[in-house]
Amino acid sequence: MLSSIDIPYKAWVLPHSDRCTASEWTLRHWHRTSAVQCCHLQPLVDKMIPIYFDDPNLGCEDIERVSQIFISDKAGKNSNQRDLGFITRTHSSINCLSPLPFIALLLDLNGESKLDVSFGEREPNHPETDRCLRIYASGVRRATFPFLRAYSTEVETLLEGFISKPEVPSSDARLHALVKYGSTVEKSHMRWESGRRHAE
Repeated sequence: MLSSIDIPYKAWVLPHSDRCTASEWTLRHWHRTSAVQCCHLQPLVDKMIPIYFDDPNLGCEDIERVSQIFISDKAGKNSNQRDLGFITRTHSSINCLSPLPFIALLLDLNGESKLDVSFGEREPNHPETDRCLRIYASGVRRATFPFLRAYSTEVETLLEGFISKPEVPSSDARLHALVKYGSTVEKSHMRWESGRRHAE
């Protein structure tokens, strides 16, 4: 089971001599079975989960077999699919170069259902020496996440409620609420107001 820990942004900008390599950092989290929850100011990704390639051809040391899953989650209404292509390990906020493939996952949690998966071939003379499985998933619905089919539709509605931002009431609705305040003339309300007046 993966647990999350907070990594402050300054952990990424230590003096070069004090920093561990990307592979050491990833392996440390693999051994701890931990994921990384990045600080809010990270420009590209929000989470990192280490992955391990159980392939003896990669070498006998664990450090030669680790890579990463980078996750970016968005809760806005607009599509961010084009941002998926910007998630690269050469970006200064990530800086986790490795010869092994990695996974970039972008979740547009509040959009229409869509799932798009691509795996680019190795490009000669490209600054990244590896390949990336890129996954774009939009909407917290059964079409995007089939495992939700095992649950009632109430779960899907509940998840969407967590993600959706509350709608700002219109000026008319706000004014109506203000006028309605104090307009109740039932006896119970009158007694409460009367009692409160006497207490003051």
